Formats: sequence, C-alpha cells, structure tokens
Amino acid sequence: KRFDVSGNLIVIRTAPGDAQAVGLAIDRSGWSEVLGTVAGDDTLLVVVGEGVSANKVINKIQKEK
Repeated sequence: KRFDVSGNLIVIRTAPGDAQAVGLAIDRSGWSEVLGTVAGDDTLLVVVGEGVSANKVINKIQKEK
C-alpha cells in the first residue's frame, strides 16, 4: 500500500480490487479518529476527524496488516 496525506485526508493506493475491502475493514474498526471512507477499485479515501493526525491513523492501519 502507498499512503498520501493532505490535511485530514488520506489517499491509500491498493492492489486492483482491494480498496473496497480495506475501506470496509477501516469503517468497521470503530476507530473514533476516522469519520468514513470512500473506495474505488484501487484507491481509497479516508477522512480523518478534525484535530487528529492523519499519520496516527496510517500507523494504526499499518499495524493491522
């Protein structure tokens, strides 16, 4: 996976066909830092709550591998 950050948005690039499964896993995680996700085929947008570090969320995602 590759991560890019812009403010409170994280763009995650996945293998083709994997973005929806990753987004669903994040949505079901119950993490209070994440407001929601939007998934395409190989790209996922994660919206992080105001005042929360996007890098904190990336670290959580990487630990879940």
